[in-house]
Amino acid sequence: MDWIIFIAFVLLMLWIYITVVYLIKKYIRNLPNKNMILQQNIKIKELEERIAYLEAKQNPPQ
Repeated sequence: MDWIIFIAFVLLMLWIYITVVYLIKKYIRNLPNKNMILQQNIKIKELEERIAYLEAKQNPPQ
């Protein structure tokens, strides 16, 4: 009886391990996309700041 419980426990641990590894790999595969989106957002903000600066330079407040 003890062997059956031990084998069931080992199989459960293996199943949890495989599931966790699969989810982590799936998550890591999606990380570069998120980094790309963040970089694009930063570039857009920089461009907006440059445009605002140039507009203020062309039309100084009177």
